[in-house]
Amino acid sequence: MKNANGMIWRIGGGLASGVALIFAVIVPNEKAVMATNGTQFFILRWFHSLVWVFLAVACLMRSSKNKSLIQLSNPIAMLGGLCYAVYLFSFLQLPQDG
Repeated sequence: MKNANGMIWRIGGGLASGVALIFAVIVPNEKAVMATNGTQFFILRWFHSLVWVFLAVACLMRSSKNKSLIQLSNPIAMLGGLCYAVYLFSFLQLPQDG
């Protein structure tokens, strides 16, 4: 149990990587997303995966014993939050079905 905290962060990083891969393949509301173009298309297609990539990287950085990486992990996680806010704003701009 000496390095249980590091193991938990590695597991979290692995799970976040898996979610990133899933959202690289699965597109929520795919029909509406594919009808967009330009920047909005790029945001709606890739930012949700990018959120999870940032979270995975932050978790893996936090699992290290390097203090510099641990300190840098918080801003990396915040970048994930910023990407999610941009993604969510763009997603809510899509026309509603029905």
